[in-house]
Amino acid sequence: MMSEDFVIQCVSPFSNDTAITVDQFWCEFDVSKYQDDLYPALDISFPDFLLGAVQKRKAEFLAGRYCAASVLRRLGSQSLQVKKGEHGCPIWPEGIKGAISHTGNRACSLVCADPGLAGLGVDIEEVVTSELLEQVSDMILVAEERPLLQQRYFDARVVFTLIFSLKESFFKAAYPIVGEYFDFDRVTVVGIDSKAQVISFRVNGPLHERFPDGSCYQAHYAYVTKSILATFVFLPV
Repeated sequence: MMSEDFVIQCVSPFSNDTAITVDQFWCEFDVSKYQDDLYPALDISFPDFLLGAVQKRKAEFLAGRYCAASVLRRLGSQSLQVKKGEHGCPIWPEGIKGAISHTGNRACSLVCADPGLAGLGVDIEEVVTSELLEQVSDMILVAEERPLLQQRYFDARVVFTLIFSLKESFFKAAYPIVGEYFDFDRVTVVGIDSKAQVISFRVNGPLHERFPDGSCYQAHYAYVTKSILATFVFLPV
């Protein structure tokens, strides 16, 4: 099977207007076309922890690492293999900050070699169903975030998905700095600007000297499709 049957590059939904240069690669992939020999065909090492995994998991991991290798190649990196570290966090080549995400049939990777960036996070999510929102909202939301679900002209399912995705993106950006796992309640989303597609959030508790209690940040979001959202967190030095 040709690798083009499994994965193709697609247009990025995110137009970076920040002061920091961020490179990105997005793709669509077809789980039904996945075969193990696509790993060597795409020059991606097959990790041992996937030996007993289902086809969907192996396809998602391959698509994500393919995006990462593609964008690292653009940067001229000598190392294109991105191994999996603690808590699933990718291990990037020295001097590079990056993140990988996938959902449904989409995957992406964003990387940055700018020393002015301390952390980078991206997360893409399919908009949750009403049933799933009811089931998991207590595990994801803090009390202060619940009124955001009641915004007029803003679907509660979209708001919840953005809050969840933002927390995932922040974890990816902050974990290499913090150096230990932290829960979703360490971040509170305080506002969502649908016109500017900006999410404002606050860190709760002294997470790290870099993130004191009450420190506030902004993130970006974008629609990948009508039913898939992406959030982006860039933490300056």
